[in-house]
Amino acid sequence: TVEKRFKDIDNRLDNIDSNLESLGSSLASIKQALDHLSNNRTPRKNTEPEYDYEPPSLQAQEALRQQEIKAKARLPDGKFNIHYVPQEEAPRPHNLGEKYVQEIWPEVKLRKQIIALG
Repeated sequence: TVEKRFKDIDNRLDNIDSNLESLGSSLASIKQALDHLSNNRTPRKNTEPEYDYEPPSLQAQEALRQQEIKAKARLPDGKFNIHYVPQEEAPRPHNLGEKYVQEIWPEVKLRKQIIALG
């Protein structure tokens, strides 16, 4: 009975050994196939957008800005505030200076020359 047991254990070990060998060869063939695929792989284009949020168009931004201006231009009783000037449209001193230098001063200079010539 002891010899039979040893023979049985020996057979099981042989079975395990052959299973391990076939598993090793299967793993080797899988690795070879993966290497072949990774070497011949062409990079895929990323078709999905990087983010779901799409910024609003310029027209939509301008329409939103106009709505905000209109909302701020209203008084609490619903009437228009005629004194309201949107901040970005309010004249700035340096802009007036540039306008004076570029548009008004040449005209003034021309008038002075005309007056000087009589």
